[in-house]
Amino acid sequence: MTARVTFDFTDTAVLVTGGTSGFGHATATLFRDAGATVTITGTKADPSEYSTDLTGMRYRRLIRPPRRTDQQRRSQLPRGTDNLGAATKYAETQ
Repeated sequence: MTARVTFDFTDTAVLVTGGTSGFGHATATLFRDAGATVTITGTKADPSEYSTDLTGMRYRRLIRPPRRTDQQRRSQLPRGTDNLGAATKYAETQ
């Protein structure tokens, strides 16, 4: 018999880049189901353009300028991530 491990991420903000598909989406879904406020990023103008179910997740479109400083990157984080408890990166690099 194996015990199922559960986590409570209530009141935790989680940012998952690449959270619209694959491992990123699976990770975002698990955090959401554990009570976290999940923000995912992608490159499409509207979250409805993705074939995955993004229900219950905040979507932020990121448009990358050619070069950015760390401060510029931080300024693009969505509001409400000041209590950021976790961040993951699953975005495809090109």
